[in-house]
Formats: sequence, C-alpha cells, structure tokens
Amino acid sequence: MKLIKVILCFALLLIFLPLSSAPANAATEENTLTFDLGTDEGTASLDSLSIDEFQSFIDQPGNTILITGNDIDKVSLYEKFLKALKLPLFLDDDEFVEANPDIDFNNNNETPTSIDGFENVLVSTKTTSIAIYNANGKIVVLQNDEPINESFNKSDTEINSLSANMGNTLPELLNDFKSDMDAKYSGVAARSVTQGNILTSIRKTLTTNGSYTAIGGATVNYVAGTAVTDYILYANTAGTHFYVLADSQISPAGVASANDAVWTTGYKSNIRTNSSTNSLISWSPNTNSLQLDTNSTYTVGASASATGIALSFSYSWKGAPSTTMQSVGDKVTGLTTEYVYKTNGKALATDKFTIGHGALIQATNRVLSFSASHQFRNEVVYTSGTTWYSTNATNLSYSF
Repeated sequence: MKLIKVILCFALLLIFLPLSSAPANAATEENTLTFDLGTDEGTASLDSLSIDEFQSFIDQPGNTILITGNDIDKVSLYEKFLKALKLPLFLDDDEFVEANPDIDFNNNNETPTSIDGFENVLVSTKTTSIAIYNANGKIVVLQNDEPINESFNKSDTEINSLSANMGNTLPELLNDFKSDMDAKYSGVAARSVTQGNILTSIRKTLTTNGSYTAIGGATVNYVAGTAVTDYILYANTAGTHFYVLADSQISPAGVASANDAVWTTGYKSNIRTNSSTNSLISWSPNTNSLQLDTNSTYTVGASASATGIALSFSYSWKGAPSTTMQSVGDKVTGLTTEYVYKTNGKALATDKFTIGHGALIQATNRVLSFSASHQFRNEVVYTSGTTWYSTNATNLSYSF
C-alpha cells in the first residue's frame, strides 16, 4: 500500500510540475528565470518556452523572467509573449511596423542636426536586457537600453564611476526596479486617482554618451545624462482613452559620471503619438514659462472625467533655483515636450532629480502607441559652445 501511495504521489508531481518549473537550460535563482541570448543554450531555451509556461511562472507574485543579450530581438519576444499577456514594450521603427502591420505608422522620428542653433548629437541605443516582474500581482516590465557607439568605452575612468553613482550594473538596476515596483503597486493604487484604471508600467532605463576635447587635445568620453523613466499606463474601462505618466529620475552630466568639466543646462522629455488611430488630447503640465525654485511643487494629470479618466500627481522640484519649465503640445503633430532649463548657463541640478510629464491619448483601435525620447543640453568648461545629446525615439506598443 505504501508503495502504491508513493507511485501515485510521483505521478501527480509529474503532471503538475512542468507548468510551474523552469524549462530546460533556463538559469534559475531565487524565483528568477534567466535567458542569456548571448549563448546558444539560452536562445534555444527561450525559443522552446511556451506561452503557457511563461504565464504560469510570471503569474506568481515575486517571480521574474530576465532576458539578456548584446542586442535583443524585441519583435519575437513581444509577439510571442508580451503582446499575448497585454504587456508593453518599446520597439524601434522597423520593429514596430513588423509587430503592428495593421497600424498606419507615422514615422516622424527624425532627429534634427541642430536645436536652437546648437549641434544635436543623436545617441543611438540598443536593448541589452528586459525583465518581466510580478509586483504584488501587477506584472510590469523593465527595459534597459545602452549606447551603440563603440567609441563609448565604459572602461574609461569617467564611465566607470557611473556604476558607483547610478547603480548601473544589471543586478542593481533589477533590484532597484523590483523594490520600486513592490512599493508602487502595494495595494495597486495611484497617488491620487478619481477615475481611470492602472494597467501596467514599463521602466525604460537609458544612458546617453558624450565627448569633448580637453586641454592637450585628448578626447574625453563621459556620460551626457541618464534617465530612468517609469511609463505608467492608465485607461478607462472601454480602452478608448489612455493616460501616460512619464515619471523620470534624471542624472544630468557631472552627476551621471563624476566630472567637474561638464554640466547639463537643459533637459527635455518627449511623447508623441505615432499612428492614425492615436491622437493627443491634452498634456500636463501645460505651461509656457513656469518658474521653479527648489521645492516648488507642480501638478501632473488629467481632468477629463467625460473620457473616464481623471488623475492628479504632485511633484516637487529638487533642482537648482530659478529654473524654467516649458511644457507644451501640438494636437496636429501629436507631440508634447516638457523642457526644464537654465537661462544663465549654470547647472540644472547638482544631484539626481525627479520630474513628471503626462499625456492623455485617444486610441480608436484600443491599441496604445506612442514614441518617447530624451534630450540633454550640455556645456563644457573647455568650450564656450553648447551641445545637445538626444536618444533615438522608440515606440511603445500596448494592446488593450
């Protein structure tokens, strides 16, 4: 009789184990499945993972699925797993078109060569890690992008300090992300919500690189700025209107990497609708010239109860005093830009600062899509000029 019971227990274990255990060749550690796409084993293991296995594992609070690689193929990952599970991901232009063939894509992501008469350097990026995490029952995404520019050598002294100042190693990024998401989705409540359902969020972390010529002619690479942005997505019950809150922690030049020769005098956050089925309704803040002193407060949100969305979020400015905020939008182009800057050439901030930027978007096909980018206006002690550094715009895709 005991032998029969043992056999029955073993048979039941075989039946239920595959849905909750890691697939073959996947690295596991503390509720985390890791797929290293830089190895044949990691790629084969992710390819063999079924959507049911993916969902069964990530449905458990505290579980994480981590994908790493030199330049991740985001389309296959999005189409096989994230789209089916109603999770967002940022895609490059060609990737977005491939993943959304039925959407009339408006490709207006060209970066100008100059801004306000100053050189604008486009810093192209690639995705090197994506994490999907279950934060108290709410499944969220982390997407880490790094510069493609091969001359940007992170072994340089200036760049090495980034890890100490920003926590830019992957374990630190992931731990910070999980800790922040656990706190944000404790009880799954926004700071102030009267109407609108919180859907999910995606954290986009990116680094922009820069360079200058020092005394003696040596070229110095440095971190021109970093942005850690949580794009938090809200919707009405019908899925016809969405609110995007871009909650960003910014490390300007001189803070992102310890370097007294450079500083950031301006920063821009850009959100732009990129399809004929999405239209910009309003943006927040909405101001041509808001003067910010240290600890000045401002509100981000939407007061559009007729759409089924009414949200309010309070922010406090922690940068330098006498800073100007310009937050404007254009319903025709679908672009809204939030711009904080100094007019006297001084540093915008001498430490990290948090800033909020939001957009209310109508989606006639219940698919939210917009492009996002960041821009840093920097100055160098060795020159009298100004240089802009802009990240390439990437396109969020989210199916309601």
